[in-house]
Amino acid sequence: MLYGYFALSGDQKESRIFCLCGFIAEADDWNTVDHAWRALFANFNCDFDATACLHGTGIFQSWDISRRHTLLADLAEVLAHPVLLPMGAFVVRDHFSGLSPADRAILAAEGIASPLDVIFHDLTARVIRRAHQESEKISLLLDQEPQSATERYNILFNKHLSRYLLGPHLMGALAFSNARTCSYLQAAKMLGETVLSLETQNLVPEKASTSFTVPLGLQRIAEPIREQGRFDTAGLEKMIGRLKGISLNSIKPE
Repeated sequence: MLYGYFALSGDQKESRIFCLCGFIAEADDWNTVDHAWRALFANFNCDFDATACLHGTGIFQSWDISRRHTLLADLAEVLAHPVLLPMGAFVVRDHFSGLSPADRAILAAEGIASPLDVIFHDLTARVIRRAHQESEKISLLLDQEPQSATERYNILFNKHLSRYLLGPHLMGALAFSNARTCSYLQAAKMLGETVLSLETQNLVPEKASTSFTVPLGLQRIAEPIREQGRFDTAGLEKMIGRLKGISLNSIKPE
């Protein structure tokens, strides 16, 4: 049985990028990672908050940059375990809203009407493919924050899952939990915030000099997502081209 833990980042209105990232592994492998993760926090007196650590807010406001960087680098070593498969997708909001009406219509025909749809459409396909390759069922758990959006996320997930005949057989219902009490979801949140930080610097290079430098270990873990799950203008055009090709093939005469 495979288990995937995912968290959303950039869901604030002012964010230019929306992403959903996480890890997939078997239960025993998750337990191994969890023991190593918790060992780092043996003397930590409160719940770890990945977002606060990366941005130097909340409980990490009094920490200097070097101390935060060291902690995140240590956590990256835990997450670099080969049994964990990082997976994710992100959308540049402005690039999605800038699509032509014709391109939006092609996406709409596949039930893709928003940046969130792009993410769920892409990740659902890849998660199902992974589970099928491993001949395993998979259970997915998402961070429940913001709690007001969980119903909307569940509807989107079920919509895109229903496109696959094997989907309901390989995956159970989407579940939600509080990331503050789950190390697996904190790992997912840290990955998502890493992608968000790196890609925001990519969009706005002038901010790079004043931004927190993400440890190289975390950057390496995030690299596959930045390569495979990027939906900027080029990524969206590639998706549209693929969907257009599927549509054309479906109406070719025999």
